[in-house]
Amino acid sequence: MRYHIEWAYLASDNIRVLYEEVEKDWSLTFPQAISLARRMGKKKYGEWAYEVTVTALDKCSSPEDRAFYRHLKPQSRLL
Repeated sequence: MRYHIEWAYLASDNIRVLYEEVEKDWSLTFPQAISLARRMGKKKYGEWAYEVTVTALDKCSSPEDRAFYRHLKPQSRLL
């Protein structure tokens, strides 16, 4: 499945918000992709505050993906 991942994180001056985005082909379900993207953000940005947004570019195919996505609470930007 193809995913678009975007990280928003604070610059070292604690004023600017920077963005990094990639597209990845992962053989993961949507919940697994979210978890991996969060771990990648933690590894890349360490102590700097960051937010990750994962978008599935293909339709969620399994019932587990749809159920997981349906029960997520809406989140606003942290930065």
